[in-house]
Amino acid sequence: MIHGIYRDAITRLKDIRIKLKRRRMKRIFTLIAAVMTALASMATDYTDKLQVLVNGSGATQEATISLIEEGDGTTTLMLNNFCLDDGNGTVMPVGNIVLKNVADAIAPTAGEKAYAFNGKITIEPGTMEGVEMWLGPMLGEVPVELRASLKGSNLYAVIDINMMESLGQTINVVFGSRNYQIPNSGFEDFHTAGKADEPNHWHSFQSATGSLASMVTGNIHLTKSTDVRPGTSGTTSVKLVPVEMQILFVKIWANGTMTTGRMKAGAATANDPKNHAETDISNTDKDANGDPFYTLMDGRPDAVKVWAKTKVKSGDATISAVITDGTYYQDPEDKTYNNVFSKAQSGINTGEQWQEIVVPFKEQGNNVEPKAILVTISTNGTPGTGASGDYIIVDDLSLVYNPEAQSIKFNGKEIDGFSPTTYEYTIDDTADPSKISVEAKGVASVTLGDDNKTVTVITSGEDLSSTATYTIHFTKSATTLIENIDKGVAEKKVTGRYNAAGQTVGSKQRGIIITRYSDGSVVKSVK
Repeated sequence: MIHGIYRDAITRLKDIRIKLKRRRMKRIFTLIAAVMTALASMATDYTDKLQVLVNGSGATQEATISLIEEGDGTTTLMLNNFCLDDGNGTVMPVGNIVLKNVADAIAPTAGEKAYAFNGKITIEPGTMEGVEMWLGPMLGEVPVELRASLKGSNLYAVIDINMMESLGQTINVVFGSRNYQIPNSGFEDFHTAGKADEPNHWHSFQSATGSLASMVTGNIHLTKSTDVRPGTSGTTSVKLVPVEMQILFVKIWANGTMTTGRMKAGAATANDPKNHAETDISNTDKDANGDPFYTLMDGRPDAVKVWAKTKVKSGDATISAVITDGTYYQDPEDKTYNNVFSKAQSGINTGEQWQEIVVPFKEQGNNVEPKAILVTISTNGTPGTGASGDYIIVDDLSLVYNPEAQSIKFNGKEIDGFSPTTYEYTIDDTADPSKISVEAKGVASVTLGDDNKTVTVITSGEDLSSTATYTIHFTKSATTLIENIDKGVAEKKVTGRYNAAGQTVGSKQRGIIITRYSDGSVVKSVK
């Protein structure tokens, strides 16, 4: 009897210990699950400059974008407390821009991550204290396009919000500090240098260096002009004129010139290379506005574009844009420079009419990385050949980054008849985004259409500002999920899983999934 009671007690104790152990294990598993859930949605914050342009005009502010790598393989991008700032003291609170299910895109270089989004969202109310009303939630669904590039810890993103139907506005948001354009290339901001004004980030003889600098600064070659190009939203431009000067008892015509570098007056002879524009990012000198005498450049632009109006009695006015590795360079050259990445140089003669000039860059074959750009604009390409009444007026200069793809391949072979400027193709095969590879200077995305027979490829230029869209029609549709179930999908072996961008993903990936099976069939599904 006693033994029976003892055995029962022992059994109950064991049951208690088992229950306690199970409770401890449950708590451990609950804790592990909580940790895993926390780790599954890791947010990384990026704080940088945010430029907001509404119909081409706007201002720059500081902002933070959060990238959240979700545990299911998707990415969420958040720009919280977004506001429209017109640069004149008027701020309109918009709200939180939250983009979910942002797709991985094809990056232009190894080690770089890219993202793309094209869809409609509802802007959420912001959380900033003191704001009583947020505009965004009142707008309903708004169309948003995103292109983003992540290099190490450097995030660069372009967000386009098309509000033409509701507000008559297009909103362009650029996040990041990469140097793809020349500051103040619309020539709206000026500072006083010597006896005249210079456009910010640009320089004339008024800030020149060299042994004869004191002689050239007495003459004004550059002035602020209100003669602006057609269709611009700006109010000012730059006018350059040649000036007849006497240097060391010699009369010469000094061409009107401005540069993103620094002018140097080093010789009494006009065509002496000691008279030039120069750049060197190691130079610590600053201009009267506190800016350096150089312009940094991270991009590889395809062309330089500028509006110009000229009057030249003999020869042409000129524009020269030279991208270097940042070490010393001068224009005109006094020797062969091996630190040049590319050049865009051309004469300009518009016959006293405004004209848009586009000059392509030509790579120079030197193994260097772009780090600086020297742009020089002059009233004449030949030193000392100016004449009274000559001038060049320039407005709205920009660097052009072509968005077209360099190559689109299907199943490892270039699409028949491919050309960067041909945007529609037909392939006699089954639609399969995983078999499409793209080479582009910027971000590229690949998407299977709802008809399962069309693949859309969207590419961008290096600066992500513009896109090109290619439509590929297939004669055979990708097999749908229902069709494959009827054929016994469960009995087939999975040979690959891909997202909408054609990238390999795991079995737990969420969103649009394209699954390839051992019999060659393809399933498009949404998880």
